[in-house]
Amino acid sequence: MRLPPFVTSIERAWSTTLNLLFFALCLRFQIAGVREFYPEIWPTVALSGGSIILMLWLPFRSAFALTAAIPLLTGLGTTTILRSTDPLSLAFSALFIAASLRGLCLKTYTFQGRKTTDFYEALKAKTLPSQPDKSFRLVSIICDSLATAILLSFARQL
Repeated sequence: MRLPPFVTSIERAWSTTLNLLFFALCLRFQIAGVREFYPEIWPTVALSGGSIILMLWLPFRSAFALTAAIPLLTGLGTTTILRSTDPLSLAFSALFIAASLRGLCLKTYTFQGRKTTDFYEALKAKTLPSQPDKSFRLVSIICDSLATAILLSFARQL
């Protein structure tokens, strides 16, 4: 089923706006994390820098590394051994910033109508359709709606 071009352009504009707003939110969180612990910023800089380097070097594995490190980062933050702003949120925001920069700096590929980096390299052997199917579009709209709700709640708290 082919949608009119204006619907596709609205969907892409909405998705791009959400990505830019999440990028700005993550950048703000990184700056606030450094400013909060200014005299002792080395744990914050080390965690952020390590997350950024990991995402730029091994993008697919960095998501798995973040998932595997959730108990460790939560425990270090709770016991205040790692003195920084919420270590888990700090690592996630650094990964999102690096993924966004990676998408801007490196060659991008088209996957079902969306530009991505080599995140879908595992699917390289398969032939990817140029038009997304109905279920993919529905999932995309639901994810974008939830992301919009999250951003609006953050904006309300600021």
